[in-house]
Amino acid sequence: RDISGDASQLSEVSFSSGETARIFCKHGVSNYNGVFWYKQTRDAAPSLVIYSYSKTEKKERLEMDTDKGNLSTELSISKIEMGDAGIYHCAASDTVVRNA
Repeated sequence: RDISGDASQLSEVSFSSGETARIFCKHGVSNYNGVFWYKQTRDAAPSLVIYSYSKTEKKERLEMDTDKGNLSTELSISKIEMGDAGIYHCAASDTVVRNA
């Protein structure tokens, strides 16, 4: 069960090419196991770009830091480029699903 209804994020941010973008998200799920970041582009469903069941996770130019005590997460995108444009959603999950 993904919980994102209590999440609060800035409505819009913009960055110049080559900069590092940092997107902050605070949620209200006190007992969560994982945090997920999704990217949505025009006329497309959100797609998972990075997730973590621990404090930090890095994947190519993406890095996320999770603060369990503050119920927040921050996504950093280094060397930002036009292809990174989109709507980013965060979600916290209070369950862990494993494929058998």
